Amino acid sequence: MSIWFTPKLGAQYCSVTPRTFRQWLKLGLSHSRPNRKTILVNSEDLDEFLRRFMVSDDRVDKLVSQTLKELNA
Repeated sequence: MSIWFTPKLGAQYCSVTPRTFRQWLKLGLSHSRPNRKTILVNSEDLDEFLRRFMVSDDRVDKLVSQTLKELNA
């Protein structure tokens, strides 16, 4: 069952700031505008958007470690 979120509630659902959530909307997160002031995001669309950016291995950790090593050298 899908749930509809406002940007504020969607940000809470994802544990990000409302600003980050608004950036996701600009990056193509699917949403609806039933009127000029209201933005709604379907939870299924939000979950799919997050899956597109899922890191499935430790590439990020390796990159951070390598960067820190270079900075300390």
